[in-house]
Amino acid sequence: MDKRSDSENSWVRQVIIVVSAILGLIITLKKNNSENNTEHILFVITIISNALCILVGLIFLYRDTSVYQSLSKKYIKYITLPLEERIPKLIFSAPNKIYDILKGFFFVLLFSSVISLVIYAIHSDVVKPEKNQIQLQKMKEYLQENQKAIKEMSILILSQQKDSLLLPANSEK
Repeated sequence: MDKRSDSENSWVRQVIIVVSAILGLIITLKKNNSENNTEHILFVITIISNALCILVGLIFLYRDTSVYQSLSKKYIKYITLPLEERIPKLIFSAPNKIYDILKGFFFVLLFSSVISLVIYAIHSDVVKPEKNQIQLQKMKEYLQENQKAIKEMSILILSQQKDSLLLPANSEK
């Protein structure tokens, strides 16, 4: 194969490695429960688009192997011909058109993977008002409970201070 094909294969391999790492990180760092149904759907879409991108990329990388197999079959067929029937010719094998389709599909899936990842990340980081309202309510309840405890403690401290102030005065009498 030519240098362009080799560099293209190298680039696709690198992209597959990066997408695989991102897929692993997304799954590993995912919280157990999604905040809402939309977040869960975005997570699933991101996982599926990344997985399909990897799968299509790997199938696309099989292109060169397929061409080499086709060339070797043609060469074996040429060699097995009787010498009288062998006409010197260049043996050539082009990749199937399916690989061109897969190449385009790979780039579409790569683009959709990046877009879905960005949308999922933005949606996951957006401040959710309903969650904040619940947290705010819990904080108010906590402060109200603690205010009662603080009042009781301050009353106890003040009464102890009164008792300590009164005791020396009583002991002088």
